[in-house]
Parts: sequence; structure tokens; C-alpha cells
Amino acid sequence: MLLGELHGLCVEISVERLSSAARRVGSNRLLSLLLMKIEINEQGQQVLKDVFNSIILETEGGNQLALCMRDDTVEMTVIGSDEWYRANIETGKIESL
Repeated sequence: MLLGELHGLCVEISVERLSSAARRVGSNRLLSLLLMKIEINEQGQQVLKDVFNSIILETEGGNQLALCMRDDTVEMTVIGSDEWYRANIETGKIESL
């Protein structure tokens, strides 16, 4: 599939898979996952929208960074630390909470 064909791609999920996933992760978490939107922009980058439950980025070495959206910003933490940070969208700076 060409990259241009991926732009705006939608994924269909069967009812059976949704039921199975709801039993595994709990219906509230599944609802948050279903509300999250994943798009591919014209540059081929993944764009996640409506991420109100944390997503975790994990390196091959096991280091993890959690990200979640708030109304007008993004909050993040290194998993295992007590520190949370917020992106100040206006200034472009990361601030401690």
C-alpha cells in the first residue's frame, strides 16, 4: 500500500474482538481506546487525537514515557518517577507540575 493511500485510513474492528478486548481490559478503558483517533498525515507520521488515558512509549531497553492529553495541553511522566510535566503550548516549554 502506498503512503498516500494510508492518509486518513480507518480501521474496522469486529464486534467479537471488541467484546474480547472489553473483558481483558475493562469496558471503561476500552471506551477510551475506541474514542482515541489515529490518523496518518501527509508526511506519513502517526497522529493520535483524543488521548485522555495515557499511552506509553517504551524503548528496546525498557525505558517508558507516559503521555496523555488534557483540554489544552499534554502531560507526561517517566514511568517510575514521581514527577509529572506539562507542555506549555504557548511558550513551547516543558513545566513541572
